Amino acid sequence: MRFTFSLTGTPIQADGIAFVIQTDGPWAIGRYGGDIGLVHLHGVASVIHTYINNHLGFTLDANPFDAKDAPTNLGKSSVITGREYIDYDVVNHVLTMSGHIVVDGRHFEVNDRAEVDLAALLGTDSATFGFTGGTGGLNSDQRITGWSIVTR
Repeated sequence: MRFTFSLTGTPIQADGIAFVIQTDGPWAIGRYGGDIGLVHLHGVASVIHTYINNHLGFTLDANPFDAKDAPTNLGKSSVITGREYIDYDVVNHVLTMSGHIVVDGRHFEVNDRAEVDLAALLGTDSATFGFTGGTGGLNSDQRITGWSIVTR
């Protein structure tokens, strides 16, 4: 999966987006606010978590707070853009994320890796994937500006 995104908001970004692979179906809804539409879903996600949370990377338990720390304070930025590449090696059970983000004009390379058997973790060999996002009392214009699926 490849996707590009933009997040804009002032004075504080809230709360973020995630690319999610989940087994709750196409109409599933997770919790709002800092949970970015992810918590209570059964799945894994690549998280871009703003506000005061500042996480960027994988969560294997649908909890955005478990993703690794972002390279800079995402919540206090005005404009975040980026590109992510997410790959899964089904033979070796390795999930990888790479790409970059640009935070108020500053460029950061990003990557994460998780050794995980997705079929075993999700309990099935089929799942729904898509994007979630959320905001609480503040706001942010959160957009997926492009995406594609590449199979090998």
